Amino acid sequence: MFNLKLFSLVLIFPLLIYSQKGDIINHIYEGNEEADQEKYSEAEIKYRKALSISPEETKALFNLGNTHFNDKDFDEASQRFFQTQKFSKDKNEKHMAFHNMGNVFMKKKDYAKAVESYKNALRNNPKDDETRYNYALAKELLEKEKQKDQNKDKNKDKENKEDKNKSDKKEDKNDKDDENKEDKSKNKNER
Repeated sequence: MFNLKLFSLVLIFPLLIYSQKGDIINHIYEGNEEADQEKYSEAEIKYRKALSISPEETKALFNLGNTHFNDKDFDEASQRFFQTQKFSKDKNEKHMAFHNMGNVFMKKKDYAKAVESYKNALRNNPKDDETRYNYALAKELLEKEKQKDQNKDKNKDKENKEDKNKSDKKEDKNDKDDENKEDKSKNKNER
């Protein structure tokens, strides 16, 4: 009797796991079909169904990130790509997740984070020319941004210095006027 129960459990358990894996694959496939038709809300629902079964399913996380990216929801896309690289054990998946995180940061004009993301992508796949190109572009844009900020700071410093000089001149003039007034008042008092 005990052997029959154990045998049933050993036979049924793998079928349940296989069935769940099949459901995950089906939801991802259906999500891909919806995404191909640019039905991003429907695709998100399908990917989330797969994730409700297996929250660390990297293919569903990655595809959900792409769906958010295409729907211009960059904050959500960034989170999904971060989760993908976190849960993935495959270097290629990590590479693609970091690459796409870099793309998100480029869209958000956060070039420092884009540079770091592309750098991490290249650590996982140094042979990817597209990532290398995006890395160089992000680095160049970051440098331009820094230069622009430095020029703004210089201009601001120059303006502040000019404003200070103007206010100093006004103060000097006011001081002289006050001295003249004081002198006149002294003169009046002395009479």
